[in-house]
Amino acid sequence: MNLKRSLFLTHRWLGIALCLLFLMWFVSGVVMMYARLPGLDNQERLAGLATVNLSTLRLTAAEACMRAGLNEAPRKIRLAMWQGHPAYYLLPKGGKWRVVLGDDGAVLSTIAPEQAARIAQDWLRSDAAPQFIATVETIDQWTLSNSLNLHRPLHRFRFNDPAETELYVSQVTGEVVQKSTRRERFFGWIGVIPHYGEFLFIRQYVGAWRQMMIWLAAFGTALALTGIWAGLKRYRHSGYRMGDGIVVKSPYRGWMKWHHVVGLVFGAVTLTWIVSGMLYLNPGGNRNPNPLDTNTTMSPYNVGGVRASNAPTSQQSNVFSGGALEPGLFRVQPANALAQLTAGAPVREMEWLRFDGQPFYLCWADPMTSWLIPADASGPLRMHFDSTMLLAKAQQAVPDGKLTESTLLTDYDMYYLAIGSVASRRLPMLRVKFDDAAQTWLYVDPHTGGIVRRYDSYGRGWRFVMNGLHTWDFLRYRPLWDMFMLLMCAGGAFLSVSAIALSLYRLGLRKTAPPWKTK
Repeated sequence: MNLKRSLFLTHRWLGIALCLLFLMWFVSGVVMMYARLPGLDNQERLAGLATVNLSTLRLTAAEACMRAGLNEAPRKIRLAMWQGHPAYYLLPKGGKWRVVLGDDGAVLSTIAPEQAARIAQDWLRSDAAPQFIATVETIDQWTLSNSLNLHRPLHRFRFNDPAETELYVSQVTGEVVQKSTRRERFFGWIGVIPHYGEFLFIRQYVGAWRQMMIWLAAFGTALALTGIWAGLKRYRHSGYRMGDGIVVKSPYRGWMKWHHVVGLVFGAVTLTWIVSGMLYLNPGGNRNPNPLDTNTTMSPYNVGGVRASNAPTSQQSNVFSGGALEPGLFRVQPANALAQLTAGAPVREMEWLRFDGQPFYLCWADPMTSWLIPADASGPLRMHFDSTMLLAKAQQAVPDGKLTESTLLTDYDMYYLAIGSVASRRLPMLRVKFDDAAQTWLYVDPHTGGIVRRYDSYGRGWRFVMNGLHTWDFLRYRPLWDMFMLLMCAGGAFLSVSAIALSLYRLGLRKTAPPWKTK
């Protein structure tokens, strides 16, 4: 058998094996344009919290850390209301969250289901008590995210409301950390879950799931490549002369002709989608298969390999913060700090942060509204840090490069953007470029004084190879993006349907004459 025949047969039998899978990918991709997996975004999380009331706060953050048994500065400190009590949420290095009530100093232990039910009811502001379903010790279908690892186990509850809402309450902190509705779960089952193969029976075995998806994508890449080759091989620009004198570009008829023509038009996009989807899983990377890994800085799939990280290095983050989150530096009491805000400001949560070594309280009303209050009485209330200060820290974070451009973005660019079902990202954002060997770009958030994203030349290229070619988000503007994606998905779906029809003939499941004839 010669090479040409082998390639045709490879395409034929891979198509028979994968045509249903490709159709599922295209259809579920359309669903994902408008519906993601159920989740609790920061907007909903903050909206569910009570307004901070510090009239009964007695403990300082330093005292709370002592009560929680922390021997070193925590990674994060938050202050919010917990069942009517001001509470410190402390995240130690290498551990899960710990909660200390700020009025009586009690350290929360395991949250019982009965207590969690009241928390869920209050959070949803429901008159009816929820039904307890189970305590999820590891993961279930709707709690696969690594971001929940610091809160597990989770108590799951269902409400008898019109939306059939389900809430998950952390057994560790007593916080509502996940939400789903009947509509969200439905679209999850026909969107993200089949698209990523995230069925619980396989997804709980992370290594096996990842290898399965990589191999499916690899075979899909071979299918697309051989299909493009075969399509071009059978396409004749001068045309085929038929018996009745008609000249055609394709030698086929019926479903085979449709498959040939549609493949020539949509085959290249299909190839880019399947290749970029495979690269997203980072072939060659080393994945820690532990689903309860509390190192949330790890890539969601793996580390190493070919993927580029857009997270700042620890050294760069330290340059901006200026040191560890030492509670003793926050000398202004939280209640006194809040007094600087306009009366009635709807602060839902306070977060401890350092910028250039100085302590600040970051007070959140919602993901787009926050205030910065100095915690050492060194300055006035502000909404954001001065750009001059941020540029000085950015230069220190990239010491081997010269700052060549700084722009305060008031609209999204190609590397910091929000489109499709992605939630809006905060603006303005400071973009800083350097001429170092890596051609580093930093995106610095003036509202928090931290690096949101870091790109080098490899990372920017990778962003287009993976994210760009898979989501085509660089089109940016709607409805242009919607029209393009819907057209491409429709073409890919029709290509898959034609492959299914041809497969039925090849497998002998349809007994009529085959729908093609080579001239």
